[in-house]
Amino acid sequence: MRVNFVYQHKVYYPTNTPLNSTIHPHTVLYTAIQYYTPLCSTIQPYTVLYTPIQHYTPLYSTIHPYTALYTPIQHYTPLYSTIHPYTALYTPKQRYTALYTHI
Repeated sequence: MRVNFVYQHKVYYPTNTPLNSTIHPHTVLYTAIQYYTPLCSTIQPYTVLYTPIQHYTPLYSTIHPYTALYTPIQHYTPLYSTIHPYTALYTPKQRYTALYTHI
């Protein structure tokens, strides 16, 4: 069996080993994605959050189209907080609205 060697950093590495034969086809991928390593290092600590929150994805997909509305109406939040406790009263009294407009 003849062993080929590649010279790298003053160390000889055999190129026809089973490990090299397994890994070598993937080196093209490494070259393409290696510049994402810093991004991956930044994101990786947050991956543990994905499992507990992934079931909210359908809810997010439903709500997301409305997020553009939030910026123009967010300053009404204090008003809403003030009025909200009284909304339960609106349903029983709304039938009197027509009467009120005539008085």
